[in-house]
Amino acid sequence: MINGWYQVLIKSKFMSLEGVIRKMKDTLFPIFCVGCNVEGTFCCRECLNKFKANKIIEIDFETNKQERAVYLDKLTALFNYKKYEDIQELIHLFKYEYCEELSSVWQELYQNLFDFKFDYDLIIPVPLHSRRKRERGFNQSEVLSLALLDGFKKRGSRTGINIKDLKRTRYTSQQIHLSGKDREKNLKDVFVWVGDSLEEKTILLIDDVYTTGATLNESAKVLKNRGSKRVDCLVLAKD
Repeated sequence: MINGWYQVLIKSKFMSLEGVIRKMKDTLFPIFCVGCNVEGTFCCRECLNKFKANKIIEIDFETNKQERAVYLDKLTALFNYKKYEDIQELIHLFKYEYCEELSSVWQELYQNLFDFKFDYDLIIPVPLHSRRKRERGFNQSEVLSLALLDGFKKRGSRTGINIKDLKRTRYTSQQIHLSGKDREKNLKDVFVWVGDSLEEKTILLIDDVYTTGATLNESAKVLKNRGSKRVDCLVLAKD
């Protein structure tokens, strides 16, 4: 540890303040790949490529009647949550350990989507209540939305983004602690759209995990009621 600090101090005069802070953080709190435990990254290149070989999940709610969604039209998930323990760990680090820097990993994993004919007017992240956002420091769905949009823009897409007009009006219990019916009750009428009409707009809702679909479905209901003709959702994993 002493040697590590010595190296930081020696190099500090050649580094920016941000670089020094990052180096100190790496020395005090080293990180390890969730897949192979190599030091220095949450997900090494080899494990990332392994994850990218995964088959994407798609569910059309109009034809797949056993699913509970009513207002959502389609679900796309990068992973089966139960099948990939390493992905579970990455999502946990991102959402509950506040590792916002994992956005670069998600951006890499989104590469699998760009062969799809995704054509939406707007990308909209599922919002957090302002209190929850202050507690966490960021909205994970916003981070995911911006990572996705960056990939679309690099491929010439005209898809826009709106991260401010879908609002969560109440501070609710965390969904992870609730049953399916309690999740729906917890979220009833919790979202509101404060922006312009969405008449004939196609929307891609973004969230991290689809479990019962209550959060995404309630969000989609609000968007459909404001005129959207189609609301699909994209998540990292389907539980």
